[in-house]
Amino acid sequence: MKLTRFKRRGYVQQPTPVCFLPGLSQALGGEVNIYIKRDDFLPGCAGGNKTRKLDFVMADVLEKKADCVITCGGVQSNHCRLTLSWAVHEGLDCYLVLEERVKNSYDPRATGNNLLYHLMGVKGIKVIPGDASSPEAMQELAMIDDGVDFFDFSECMNDLVTSGHLTLSEDGLYAITEKGLRNGQICESSLPYSVRLAADKNITVFNQKLRRRAQIRSEITPRPNGTYTVSLAFCDEQDSPLLKMELMVPKEVMAKDLADRFRKNTEQLYASVINALFEAPREKKE
Repeated sequence: MKLTRFKRRGYVQQPTPVCFLPGLSQALGGEVNIYIKRDDFLPGCAGGNKTRKLDFVMADVLEKKADCVITCGGVQSNHCRLTLSWAVHEGLDCYLVLEERVKNSYDPRATGNNLLYHLMGVKGIKVIPGDASSPEAMQELAMIDDGVDFFDFSECMNDLVTSGHLTLSEDGLYAITEKGLRNGQICESSLPYSVRLAADKNITVFNQKLRRRAQIRSEITPRPNGTYTVSLAFCDEQDSPLLKMELMVPKEVMAKDLADRFRKNTEQLYASVINALFEAPREKKE
C-alpha cells in the first residue's frame, strides 16, 4: 500500500533514532545485540508511536470538517492521551470513552495519563465496563452529550438541590444559592483554562436564549363568538413593549401556529414593521 496517497498533517518530520542497549544485550548473555526504536522522541504529549497513525487520522478528521473527536481505550490509554493531544493542537474538542477492562481499575483521581487528560482539557470522559465495541457500550456512547448524559445530569441537579447549592421552584426553575456561588468559584478556579472558556461560551449562549424568551410573549384568548384573539408582544430589557399586536383568527389551531411563528421570527417581524413604517411612500401613477 502506498501511504503517500493519504493526506497527512506532518507531525512526523524526521526518523526517530535506533539506539543500542548494551546493558540488556549483556543481560541476555551477550550473544545478541538488542536495539530500540526511540519513538518516545516523537512530538505530542509525552511522545509515542501512536502519533504515526494520528498523522493520517487527524488529516482525515479535518478534511471531513469534524468539530470534535471521540475515541476509546483503556483507563490509562496512551492512544487516548495522544489523540487528545493532537485534537487540542488542531483546536478540536475531544471526548474519551475509557474501557474498565478490570473491575474497579478506574480511579478519577489517578495520576499518569488520567491526570494528563485533564491537564490538556478533555471535554468529557465516559467510563464503560468492559469492551467499548459491545452493543451496551455503544448505547452508552450514543447518550454522550458534551460529556454528560441526561440521567447523570438529572441526578446531579437533584443532588445540588439536596445539598443546598441550588433551589428548585414550583415552576421547575433552578436558582443558585450563596453556598452554590461560593463552591462554584472554588471549583471554577481549579478547572483547565480551555474548559473555563468553553463553559463561559455556553453560558453566554444560554443566557441569550433566556433573555430572548423573557422578551417575547404570546397569549391566546377565546372570544364569545368562537374566534380567538392572539396577543403578541416584543419587549426590551426594561419590560417596555417594542412591538405589541392583537390579531383575530377563526380557529384555535391557527392561533397556536401564529403564536409559534411569532416566537420564532420576532426580530425579523419587528424589522419588517419598522422598515415598512419608515419606507418612503410610493408616488401614485396618474
